[in-house]
Amino acid sequence: MISEEELSSLIDESEWMMEGLDKSFWRLIKLSEPELWENKNQDGDEHFWVVALVGNWCIYHSGFEDRFCIDRYEVSGAVEGPTNKSITLQYLVADIIQSRFKIS
Repeated sequence: MISEEELSSLIDESEWMMEGLDKSFWRLIKLSEPELWENKNQDGDEHFWVVALVGNWCIYHSGFEDRFCIDRYEVSGAVEGPTNKSITLQYLVADIIQSRFKIS
């Protein structure tokens, strides 16, 4: 698992790359501080850094390099684990907006 400082650096780099609607949306959903949530799937890391919440969805660092995932959660503090592809944060935010906020 990456450190909180490394995660903050990744987020800052991604945020710098965002423009317009992507950046505005990101500012609405991002957490003021990343939160450490339990990985319920137990594949790989025991915990994930959650960086944003959108309804019942959370965006979290996947544990691999500069990649992030989005997944539904039922209980705050617990993520099911990486079930979908992981991509860079700026592309993940752009994908959400391009899908007209239909997350799947």
